[in-house]
Amino acid sequence: MSEENKQGKLPERKVLPIIALVFGAIALALSWMPIINNIAAVFAVVGVILGLISLVVNRKHKKVLTWVGLVISIASFAIVLIAQNSFSKSIDNATSEVAKDSSADEESESSSSTKDAISGKTFKVGDTVTYKGVEFKVNSFNFKPDDPDTTILKDGNQFAIANVTITNKSDKSVSYNSFDFQLDNNGNTTDMMETDIDNNNELDSGDLKPGATVSGDLIGQANPADKLKLDYKGNMFDDEEAFTIDLN
Repeated sequence: MSEENKQGKLPERKVLPIIALVFGAIALALSWMPIINNIAAVFAVVGVILGLISLVVNRKHKKVLTWVGLVISIASFAIVLIAQNSFSKSIDNATSEVAKDSSADEESESSSSTKDAISGKTFKVGDTVTYKGVEFKVNSFNFKPDDPDTTILKDGNQFAIANVTITNKSDKSVSYNSFDFQLDNNGNTTDMMETDIDNNNELDSGDLKPGATVSGDLIGQANPADKLKLDYKGNMFDDEEAFTIDLN
């Protein structure tokens, strides 16, 4: 009896295991490369099939190369799946970022076009000004003398009262604040935050849901002989006017 038969195992038939090992090795080398690893997946499947056939052929023989080729082929296929999943997520994230940037650019362009549409135009009391999907209208403007018993205004000044209406025509909530408006007196801008004890209709601050409207008075002080404008900045921290309305 031969030495192999005494040990109970015959020498491994190596043709199929070696071919399986070659296919598995090629698949492993290509498995990390995006797109190309589609070919690696095919090589890995072929390696697995050859490895399984080799197991059958070598059922009474040693299977060292068979197992090596089979394990490498299976590992290569798993790496292909992991790499493709990671690559797919990267593409999705990149696409999402591009979409966000595009949306931001469109919003910026829309904002710029809105500014361009009203830039340089002179609006007056009664005009409706649309800015970023929100309508602004100065319904009326008038002066009111100071109360002689509680004088709080500078000499010669009176209360300058602009009644405004803000309507949210956009599809999202917007904030409003009386600090967003300033009284422009020949280039001297001041907040319209004077207190008229007889007035209970002052514009405060808050949020407008889509379609909602709010009206109220903006109260400043000025000499009735002065030429006045109402500046809207869009945000009380902005330095540049969004639009201007002649008041008198």
